Amino acid sequence: MGVVFGKRLCGLCIGAVAITAALTLATAAPAAAGTQVGETFDPTIVGGSGVTYLQVASPGGQYTVPFTGVITSWSFQAPATTVPSLKFKVGRHVAGNDFMIVGSDGPRDPVAGMLNTFPVTIPVQAGDVIGDFRASSGAVQRPAGFDYLVQTMLGDPAPGATPTFDAASMGTQLDLSANLEPLAPTPTGQRAAALKKCKKKHSRKKRKKCRKKALLLPV
Repeated sequence: MGVVFGKRLCGLCIGAVAITAALTLATAAPAAAGTQVGETFDPTIVGGSGVTYLQVASPGGQYTVPFTGVITSWSFQAPATTVPSLKFKVGRHVAGNDFMIVGSDGPRDPVAGMLNTFPVTIPVQAGDVIGDFRASSGAVQRPAGFDYLVQTMLGDPAPGATPTFDAASMGTQLDLSANLEPLAPTPTGQRAAALKKCKKKHSRKKRKKCRKKALLLPV
């Protein structure tokens, strides 16, 4: 009996371990994240102040918004020293070197030596690009391949402005990223309208049948 009890006890232990492991995995599983636009890293090049940068080209369109949605936060990996004060910018190409500024946030003063993330709500369209305005000098970028292009301008254009930027220059990557979320679907009202009509049915059977069909319609 002692052996049998030992086996049963062992089986209970294994079951408890399995349940505990499953609960641990469920708790540890991260929440679904948005789409990252751009990239953060330890910057090595110090940029001057009073300049707006847009990362207008990057391999695979890394700094380009891939679909219409909302930017919910932006991030900057601050260096250990020479930390700039920054504004986040979103630009939309209009023509030639003209870009409309469709969103801005800041200025922000990042904490040195760590990844800084700031919440925002900026509606964007596919094809928009991200960038920054340097309110003060600091390390903000690194050397990169010729397929990384930036366009710059002196000043801090406000949202809605369409300034002309300088011609694109090669070989610079911005220490900057943004979190992009899809737009929530707009309610069509079809289901609510159909359910309202169902209430006018005279018999319970007809109302039930009507509701069943109405619940299949888009919200």
